Amino acid sequence: MNRTSLHETLEQAIAQSKRMGISMTLASLDIDHFKAINDAFGHATGDQVLRDISGLLKERLRRVDQVFRIGGEEFLLLFYGSDTESGYLVAEELRHLIGSQPFLPDHSVTVSIGVATLHPKEDWTTWMQRSDDYLYRAKSAGRNQVMCR
Repeated sequence: MNRTSLHETLEQAIAQSKRMGISMTLASLDIDHFKAINDAFGHATGDQVLRDISGLLKERLRRVDQVFRIGGEEFLLLFYGSDTESGYLVAEELRHLIGSQPFLPDHSVTVSIGVATLHPKEDWTTWMQRSDDYLYRAKSAGRNQVMCR
């Protein structure tokens, strides 16, 4: 899914969380040094890496979870019924899984991930911004890691 359906999906997740008391967690995922991949291997290969990671995310996540490509090499993952701890554990698993895949010859592909669980009375823009802030903390701390606090 992409930005077109993102806002509506997040609004629905917030409404469901309030109505049912279910935790919801977002994870902002960014492919580390993606420009270098495009520069070294070409845009067609970079596009294939994006497709492969997208497929891996969809394959690993549950049916109720959502994957959005929100720009360039960045994805937003919505984990239904997940609190911070479980969201962190899934994000770490995804980070390890992606890092272990042979997407490119003699070149590992890593990701940085920021995880944010929905707070009471939070709107989707603030929630998404927190997830993005944690992502940038992960990148600033050296990349190839998950941040949630």
